[in-house]
Amino acid sequence: MIPVNNSTKHNPRMGRFGDCFSACLSSILETAVPHVLHDGCDGEQKLRRLDAFLKPLCLSYVEIPIRERNVWDALDWGGYITAENGIHYLLLGNTKDDTGHYVVAHKNEIAHNPNEKAQIVKPIDDFYWIGFVTRRT
Repeated sequence: MIPVNNSTKHNPRMGRFGDCFSACLSSILETAVPHVLHDGCDGEQKLRRLDAFLKPLCLSYVEIPIRERNVWDALDWGGYITAENGIHYLLLGNTKDDTGHYVVAHKNEIAHNPNEKAQIVKPIDDFYWIGFVTRRT
């Protein structure tokens, strides 16, 4: 993994949506990923854009919700399910300002935070989300 930091800070009042997701995906894939997710489009459009980028690479992205009390329990869960393969994964939660934020995790710890000023401190609507890049068949 090659760490990539945010290039766009989340500030919707100024019409800017942070690119932590793209930075995390760029870190894992070790290649530039376009700002495909957080630009204000709806969830369905986000998934279509992401799939259009990953499909030529024979990759797909899968994200699952997990219900845990805190970020450390979410990381323990992620570490448990990735223990055998040792892969990096994305973790999504909320910051203290209720802004969704992605980080790259490995085993049961945060391996890279693309914006050190943004810290995941709580779940989004009772869930943390764990995302995996998978090979498309």
